[in-house]
Amino acid sequence: MQKIRDLNGILKNILGQVEIKQLLIQGKSQHQHIPSTPEVTGLNDLLTGTAEPKTWVIISVGETVTRVKVDKQGHWQIDNPVKEGEVATIYAVNHHGARSEAIMIAPIAEPSVLPKMPEILEKGEYLIGKAEAGNTVVVTYGEQEFITVADENGDWSMLNPLTTTGAISVVAIDQDGHRSEVLHTAQIILPQAVTILESGAVISGTAAPNTTVVIESDQAVYRIQVDENGDWSIENPVAQGGTLMIVVEDQFGQQSPAIGLAFPFIQTPPENPSYVLPAPEVTLNSEKLEGNAFQQAKIIVTANGQEYVTYANESGFWSMDNPIQNGGFATIVAEDSRGVQSSEISIAKLILAQSESSAELTEILLVSDEQTENQIDSPNEPIQSVINLDTLLQDANEVPIVLHTEEQDLIALGSDVSNPPSMLPALEYSSLLIEAPLTPSDWLA
Repeated sequence: MQKIRDLNGILKNILGQVEIKQLLIQGKSQHQHIPSTPEVTGLNDLLTGTAEPKTWVIISVGETVTRVKVDKQGHWQIDNPVKEGEVATIYAVNHHGARSEAIMIAPIAEPSVLPKMPEILEKGEYLIGKAEAGNTVVVTYGEQEFITVADENGDWSMLNPLTTTGAISVVAIDQDGHRSEVLHTAQIILPQAVTILESGAVISGTAAPNTTVVIESDQAVYRIQVDENGDWSIENPVAQGGTLMIVVEDQFGQQSPAIGLAFPFIQTPPENPSYVLPAPEVTLNSEKLEGNAFQQAKIIVTANGQEYVTYANESGFWSMDNPIQNGGFATIVAEDSRGVQSSEISIAKLILAQSESSAELTEILLVSDEQTENQIDSPNEPIQSVINLDTLLQDANEVPIVLHTEEQDLIALGSDVSNPPSMLPALEYSSLLIEAPLTPSDWLA
């Protein structure tokens, strides 16, 4: 029993000493010194800085950890383990293992000096320009690159890769591989105008192969693809009259100078024209029958059941051998090129017996009437027309009737025919032309 008590005393003594040591350690850790945060003073080939003397500076870059001892003056340095684009964590640790607050650093690359953007001074068969001496000039056209080097004066040139409308980019590269800003430039070459080969019911021509011919009328726009041989054609959209503007358009939308075509309107006369052709006029009724009508009129004279045709000239004058030169009755119409006819006019030629002395008009006509009745037709003698005097004078009361002599003397019979001229100048001539708007079938036997 006594041994058990002694053992308990020993255990209590040991446990008490452990508690005392723990308290001493705890008190000591509560007063442990934490080193100050290190500083970085240089970040070049050497990484340098300051920290508390006799501490260690820990540098962590990714998974790589490097440490360096701080000297008595508080300085430290090491080959720079931090590369461009990396980040380092730095802190100090003393001999008790206490750590300072950490700092983070990253090297900042100095901006590189880019070469100057190249210039283009001339764009023709050759590209000629300027760049910094020794720079490589790269011209890009589509997916192709063309390279040259600027000489000691900065001059450069190359064959122009642009033979048609297009765009290129130009950049300069120095010896360190630094690239300048890109120069973009374009060259515009307008396509040539079309050549018209045919311009009737079909319009055709030539243009640059694989371009587009654009034809614009007042009503619509037509686009025709030019084939690989440079040929194109289209049915004329304004064959009945109108105007067209024609251009060539390339793949970049650039258009050539325009060509204009004009087609006269084709006028179709109405089936039933609303105008009336003027009737022909008779100016001479002798051996020749002459008169005036509209230009190029077809003159149709009907006499004794037969038709006689002649044509008016550019001035409208017409003439033919008189089918009633020995007396008779005829009708005359004028006809145009479409077959449309004017109103009809009627003429008559009377052969009157001559008297040795003056006489009353009524007497002359009566004498003519009597002589005509007693005359025997002869192929060698002029035809004598028989006139019903009463009917003629009755018609003269209703409408004017004009008697024409061969030399255009006029004698008018009108409403005062009951008092005709006492003398008839026509007695000196062998024939009279009677002009009346009536059909003379009643008074011309």
